[in-house]
Amino acid sequence: MVLSDNEKCLLTILESSSKEMSTAELIEEMDKYPDLCKGCKSGTYLIRTAMALMKKGKITRKIGKGGFYWSSVKKVSQ
Repeated sequence: MVLSDNEKCLLTILESSSKEMSTAELIEEMDKYPDLCKGCKSGTYLIRTAMALMKKGKITRKIGKGGFYWSSVKKVSQ
């Protein structure tokens, strides 16, 4: 399965996190990966990327206080 650069960025962040992350937390975290995270700094684009990863079975989403919370399927199954 081929992942886009933005999908790799989002998946890398979620797999390195010990908790579910909100959309806002993900956007903040992207600054730590300047070589990988280049094109998904807006909330709308991040959600589109996350939805693509959900369709591929790589991440999950929950709705919580303040919006969506995302986590890696790898983390959920551990």
